[in-house]
Amino acid sequence: IVGGQLPIATGLALAIKQRGGDGAVMCFFGDGAVNEGEFHES
Repeated sequence: IVGGQLPIATGLALAIKQRGGDGAVMCFFGDGAVNEGEFHES
């Protein structure tokens, strides 16, 4: 699955922000993920 981790990382970052946390989320992906819809939606 290409780019499948992007929406998960975005949701996790949003949850941290909404709960007032000071955490950070890091997501690694390759060139192929940029051509997927999940990249642009996230």
